[in-house]
Amino acid sequence: MPDIDVLKSMKDESDIIVMFLTDEEAYSTSFFIYLKDVCYNKKDLFVLGSPVQIRELEKYIPKDAIAMEFERPFNSKDVALAINMLNSTDRADGKMREILIIDDDPVYLKAIKKYIV
Repeated sequence: MPDIDVLKSMKDESDIIVMFLTDEEAYSTSFFIYLKDVCYNKKDLFVLGSPVQIRELEKYIPKDAIAMEFERPFNSKDVALAINMLNSTDRADGKMREILIIDDDPVYLKAIKKYIV
């Protein structure tokens, strides 16, 4: 389950955050508030979930802090393509962006990793 301490320890290592919302109430309000603060500090947030889950998240994280939303059902290849397009934008230092994926399903994490270049 998402842990605010893990997010705190990894936030500086990533430029893009991909969050898969679940039907469970796994997230604390403090987690969402902290994630909002992280995203307002130049992190690109991709949110994936049902329309209801996304609207619930927007109570804590405004739309202007979310780079892109994907409503279920979504195609993982489309998500990966959007991430890759954002990741391929030129950076002054020439490096690729680091991506942090937040999900509780290790099988899906491996699948999405396969699509991201």
